[in-house]
Amino acid sequence: MAAGRISPGTAIVLAVTLTLIGLTGAWFLNLLFFYSALVFITLNILYSLYLKNLVIVDVMTVAMSFVVRAYAGAFAIDVPASTWMLINTLLLALFLGLGKRRYELVWLEGSAAAHRQTLSRYSSVLLDQFISVVTAAIIVIYMLYSFSTEVSVKLGTDKLFVTIPFVIYGLFRYLYLIHREDQGGSPTQVLINDKPILLTVMLWLITASLVLYVI
Repeated sequence: MAAGRISPGTAIVLAVTLTLIGLTGAWFLNLLFFYSALVFITLNILYSLYLKNLVIVDVMTVAMSFVVRAYAGAFAIDVPASTWMLINTLLLALFLGLGKRRYELVWLEGSAAAHRQTLSRYSSVLLDQFISVVTAAIIVIYMLYSFSTEVSVKLGTDKLFVTIPFVIYGLFRYLYLIHREDQGGSPTQVLINDKPILLTVMLWLITASLVLYVI
């Protein structure tokens, strides 16, 4: 629609049709999954109509949508949702969302408010402070998760802490790309295109797999 290839009316019809199809599938899959889908849709509608214009709330809403997705995934496969996973999902989504806001604010400069209304209420200094707090929280929570007795018993290993350096490097590398390389507008593109981060993710996966299934 933004490119002018379809009309707003067509977009609305498609959105409503696909939403109904998705909710119908969710209903037949799992009742809790259906409820989480309703919450996700409601959250996105509220964000589009109102919440996106509220400073701080806009980023928190986006982060909460990722938590809802995590819950939905747990409901879909009928497994308990890990509290640690949900906390880390929330913090990581906040980290990426704040990084994107900073990228937009710096890259667009004077026209930032025209692109996104809330950008006029942010500043790069304020966003840097938010990012610093969230970064520290991610590292601390992941360390607590790695050393948790509950997690060790559940996973059958107390050596998950060896993956901590990969998490720290990945976060610091992303911060470097935001501050020195003017990236961060698309976290997906950063993950795909930045070889050090991609390598770090692969090493984390390999190390975690060895800890869980071999060592």
